[in-house]
Amino acid sequence: MFILPPYRILSWRMFRSLRNRLLALFLLLAFTVAFTVFPLNYFREKRQQKILSTVYELNDIQIAILKDVKIADDVLNDASTNPQFYISGESPYLTRHNLTSDSLKEFFATKRSEISPESVVNTDAWNLIGKSYTDYCRILDSMIYYIYKRGYRDFGLEGEMISYIYKAEKYPGMKQITYNIRESERDYLSRNDSVHVPVLNQYVDQAISTVESSRAYPDTKKSELTNLLNKYRQSFNELVRLDYKIGVKTNTGLMNQLNRAGESLEGSVVNAIQEARNNEQHQIAELNAIFIILSILILLGAVIF
Repeated sequence: MFILPPYRILSWRMFRSLRNRLLALFLLLAFTVAFTVFPLNYFREKRQQKILSTVYELNDIQIAILKDVKIADDVLNDASTNPQFYISGESPYLTRHNLTSDSLKEFFATKRSEISPESVVNTDAWNLIGKSYTDYCRILDSMIYYIYKRGYRDFGLEGEMISYIYKAEKYPGMKQITYNIRESERDYLSRNDSVHVPVLNQYVDQAISTVESSRAYPDTKKSELTNLLNKYRQSFNELVRLDYKIGVKTNTGLMNQLNRAGESLEGSVVNAIQEARNNEQHQIAELNAIFIILSILILLGAVIF
């Protein structure tokens, strides 16, 4: 029977013991990586996705706002010349704007309530975007209201103005007297040039003087005609005032405010996107650095201990 010398038996036991220790160390290292490094990497990836999703959201918001600004232009163009708008107070473009506006305002309200300290876009940036969009919509709503009040052709203030002069023209001889008035009226409505405003008012004064000095009308008719001409002039001047206040053709008043509000809104979104991208790069770099440092520390700890 062959018997190993004692020193060989000891060497074999030591080898087996060393092998078991190495195996145990490997298993410990494997479990350490599995239960620490991998979860760390998972949470890092989740955080990066959250950061990137905010940037993507801002890009989507920018596109939605640009589309709504285009819809707003369509609303104003359609409302100015669409008789159906003055009958029902509605238009397909206005409906689209209202739906987009409600959706965006709800999104801003929700987003402000979800902001955390580590967000790539802070509360002030979201508040500024929300306020800028609210201001834009408020000015647009005012413009739509005044456009509806101003009217078009047979509707609103323009319709009221035309009805007064039309009634006056039914009196004998008045078409000739009001000819210059109607010509100045058409010039103003087609060109929206304020140079025609004092000219028309002057023609109305002349027409009233002609009526009052005429022997062709009894006093009652003179009073009726004078009243119609004064109401016509009052409606015309109010229409001119509204045109200036709306400012669609002259880029004054509310139209000028709307353009500036649109520029401010676009600027707030662009600034937020730039802030988000800067913070995105900074936070992702921090996450990567933390992940690498922790991974190295964990691996060293597993090897040493």
